[in-house]
Amino acid sequence: MPSTAERVVVVADDLTGAVDFCVHALSAPEDVVIVVPWGEPAEERWSQAWQRGPKTLGIDTGSRHLDAAASRARMLRVGEWLTGREPVRLIKKIDSLFRGNPGEEIAALISDRPLVLAPALPEQDRLTREGVQYAHGIPVHESEAANDPHSPPSTSDVTKLVPPSHSVTLFDLDAVRADGLGVRVSIESSSQSALVFDAETREDLARIDRATRILPRAVVVASSGLAHSWSPQVQQVTFPASTPVIVASTSRRIEVSKQLAYLLAARPAKHVRVQPWSAARVELPQGAGSAPTLCVVDADPGTVLAEDAGQRRADSQWLNSAIAERVDIERAAALPDAVVVVIGGDLAATFCERHRVTSLYLSGPAASGAVVCRALAGDHIVVDRLVLRSGGFGDAFALHALLDVDASHTAIPVTDQEEP
Repeated sequence: MPSTAERVVVVADDLTGAVDFCVHALSAPEDVVIVVPWGEPAEERWSQAWQRGPKTLGIDTGSRHLDAAASRARMLRVGEWLTGREPVRLIKKIDSLFRGNPGEEIAALISDRPLVLAPALPEQDRLTREGVQYAHGIPVHESEAANDPHSPPSTSDVTKLVPPSHSVTLFDLDAVRADGLGVRVSIESSSQSALVFDAETREDLARIDRATRILPRAVVVASSGLAHSWSPQVQQVTFPASTPVIVASTSRRIEVSKQLAYLLAARPAKHVRVQPWSAARVELPQGAGSAPTLCVVDADPGTVLAEDAGQRRADSQWLNSAIAERVDIERAAALPDAVVVVIGGDLAATFCERHRVTSLYLSGPAASGAVVCRALAGDHIVVDRLVLRSGGFGDAFALHALLDVDASHTAIPVTDQEEP
């Protein structure tokens, strides 16, 4: 078991965010990285995972869509549980678009600790300039994220995430890229300091990471961009095209719709559209001989979510539950080498709740931001190869890369072809 001084705890407000961050801690096949989905009794789940000696422990608080008071309450529980278990590094993973309640959660977690904020995610063109967070050149609270029906960002100003108890020092790009960054960080840091860093590239984040690792007891607030700057990971996981696969999604993003359409055009498949009146469970089809097997489960395009915010949230929860319940996990588990792919953070959380998953052992990264893990309920394996991925990542052929499908043989849907 690694010593406490070698261990890291990552606290995230959603499951796929925790998984996406923590997978970058895998640097050797023998590394143990565990993510605990939100569920009660939470402290018991965290303690059981901690006792297994992971190099990195990810805690999902499931608080992205909660109100500020409820988010703060969950974060206080994490802080209390951490007492006496202090890792060498505590990381508060936040959404790079500032959705949820990042300010309230940071204030509840840090106490009298120094604070480091580096929220950029260059791979998605989400950059920090002069202390302001941008998405594709637009302040995040004015970007597409402002239309999020559940938890839109309320600010783009990184300093607004800092509690009043802490004084702010801004490191602009010139400071981040200058020699002696570590020395200046040491000088500026104190128990009541908040160091805010601009960043536009992975190398910027790598410099920030190196410079701030020396700070004792600091809480690092970052998006997955910081983890992406870490050393090369274990080899990316792919699956042969003949692998039996269930792909489940409730994402309504156009990128995901295209990925599913292109995948369905590439190999024989069973396509199940969940409708309000449908109650049948979805079984993974078996191919003949070496024929590939694929089942895609998503929402019927006629499903319309309500305009009212409260009802819209209820509709979304129903949709996530309907799809999670209809995936026949027992059938998938009985097939050798079967893979279950779950797209979207809310669906991933619902999937783990419905199938009583208490811990995820991360195996490695897969294509387009996906992560491969083993899902357990206690000591029982629920799914040996579960793939989780946030919605909206990758181009139209992202799922082809994951499932080792030759995109050159895909018949592109007519609606996606360019006009002559």
